[in-house]
Amino acid sequence: MRVDSFTREDSNDLGPGWYESEQAVGRISIYSNQLALGDGGNVGICYRTEAWAPNQSCSLKFKSRQGGPCGGPAIRMSGVYTACYGYVVYHNASTLYLKKFVNNNVPTSGGGTDLGDPASCTIVANDILKIEAIGTTIKVYVNDVEYISVVDSSITTGKPGGIGNGYYTYWTDFVGLGDIKGLTFSW
Repeated sequence: MRVDSFTREDSNDLGPGWYESEQAVGRISIYSNQLALGDGGNVGICYRTEAWAPNQSCSLKFKSRQGGPCGGPAIRMSGVYTACYGYVVYHNASTLYLKKFVNNNVPTSGGGTDLGDPASCTIVANDILKIEAIGTTIKVYVNDVEYISVVDSSITTGKPGGIGNGYYTYWTDFVGLGDIKGLTFSW
């Protein structure tokens, strides 16, 4: 398990253990003790650098958004923002989406392939969004309530992290769970 509260000085570098790929510097950053994803038409991805097994989950505590739809927590991430792989939760004021990126550019609005049906859900400050992969089953939760569940075998490896897609969203309390370097977490 890896945990990051993002309680550190403002920086364009997330720090040790994080990989970042951005359209413009500062689009993935630490700001006011929060993870800031995306900004004014610019996109980026971030994910943990440790080796992870395929079964994994990633959660982030939502703080606020500048616009929408917005990116959020992601799993099985790899690549760079112009050729991204992974599953990610997108959301706006009242809807959740599960998206898949297979060698896709992360655009400023949406993009990727929709998986399953969008779910009606209002996201407010301090809600916890979680995405989980166990085998080929991918699930999305808000505050431990399941909203989306699909089966997809397109992406079998990668790391937990997040995607920002053109509108700043602010997050705290990253929690990545799974098998990391031989350390096993059981669901």
